[in-house]
Amino acid sequence: MTKHGLAAVLQSDDACFDPLHTSFLERLVPVCEQLVDAATASGEITTPIEPIELMRGVGNLCAGATSNHGFDARRLVGLLVAGLRG
Repeated sequence: MTKHGLAAVLQSDDACFDPLHTSFLERLVPVCEQLVDAATASGEITTPIEPIELMRGVGNLCAGATSNHGFDARRLVGLLVAGLRG
């Protein structure tokens, strides 16, 4: 939520930002996969989800915070994670 400029760049349609987007995915997806695998193995989450789906879900929930100061992204991310618990 605090990196609004970065979020705008990553959501941009400008092709010059494609390498940056690819770099972030190459670094973050494997880390998110480890977290999802560990949470699944420990029984912390029970709903199957792909790491990229989780990242996009969290990102999309947080995106609303930039335009609405009353928007509670932490609460919505908490609801998303609670839903994964089954």
